[in-house]
Parts: sequence; structure tokens; C-alpha cells
Amino acid sequence: MKFSFTLVLGSMIAFAGSAHAQVKIGITLPISGPAATLGIGSRNALSLAPTKVGDVEIQFIVLDDATDTTRTVVNARKFVDEEHVDAIIGSATAQQCLAELEVIAAAKTPTICNSARSR
Repeated sequence: MKFSFTLVLGSMIAFAGSAHAQVKIGITLPISGPAATLGIGSRNALSLAPTKVGDVEIQFIVLDDATDTTRTVVNARKFVDEEHVDAIIGSATAQQCLAELEVIAAAKTPTICNSARSR
């Protein structure tokens, strides 16, 4: 699992632009609401993630989307427009991932969703 996460993180850094001294990764998770068990576990696992890879500092910005699609979209917009993240991870349910798709696609921000389904 650690190898897999490191590989994914390394790939995101490469795609986000390794010339940055710092890479910002926005993470939207259901820390509250019906899917909170997924979000809380993911947030807790984040404490095991490296905060530096080579010479690149990694900043994780975690926001609670409360298992709500509207809040997930608000979080995605905040990541793109205010935080200017290099990549986004989340959310934990397919409905949330589909909801944030337009914001992410318009910004051309590399993203990993934790679940998937067809529309």
C-alpha cells in the first residue's frame, strides 16, 4: 500500500510540475455525513504520507465535503480558484466525483477519484 501511494504521489508531482519547490494537493473527503467512515479513515491515513519527495515539499489541504455533492463542488472550486492546487484527490463516493468533474476538467487539474461509475 505504501509503495502504491508513493507511486501515485510521485506521478502527481511529475504531472503537476516538478519544477515547483512546493506541490499543493487538495483533498476533499467526507469527514462528516453518511460516508464519514471512508473520509475519516482516509484523513487518518494521510498522516503516513510523505511531506517531502526529493527536493519537493508537499502540502496537503484537506476539506470536509460532508458526503454532499454541492459541497464537493464548492471544495473543488476553492482548490482551483483560491488555493491554486497542483492536483486534487477525492472524494470518496462516485456521486461526488461526478459532481466535481466539470470544475476539474475546466481547470485541467490532475485528479484521482477514490471511486467511479458510469453516468
